Amino acid sequence: MLKANHLTEHDWLLRMADIAVQCGCGEPGEADELLSDLHALLLAPPRNYAWLRAGLPGTGRVQALLRAGAASSAALAMVEGRAGYMLSQGPEGRAMASLVLAGSPAEVTCSAADPALALAGALAEALSAALTSGAHEQRGDAAVHTVPAGARLN
Repeated sequence: MLKANHLTEHDWLLRMADIAVQCGCGEPGEADELLSDLHALLLAPPRNYAWLRAGLPGTGRVQALLRAGAASSAALAMVEGRAGYMLSQGPEGRAMASLVLAGSPAEVTCSAADPALALAGALAEALSAALTSGAHEQRGDAAVHTVPAGARLN
């Protein structure tokens, strides 16, 4: 499991982007480790992004879902309240998640071997892109979000 407590902001953002890539290339058997790493990053964000912890499920809940074989439920628990999403899966089994992070000006899509990896990859990519571009501003304890007209999930 990833130890994210002492990462610099730069390293945290790089690791988030790396998880997004690994989710898109990963196999279903890798979902538990990647979801655990994503959750660890969300629990230990750089000081400017402390708002990411709000509403995040605890480690016990995420690990219980993963142990129960419910990786998709674990991924959804990390997405809920942070983004709007659309999830689909083709007849060959490849999944695609489209996600619009609350307050983000852009939609992110991730294609992956299963729904859990697609959701986790889209969330990691959306956070990496939004935070790197400065699309989320921090004021006090609350994030200030602006959503442009026409933000879509397709």
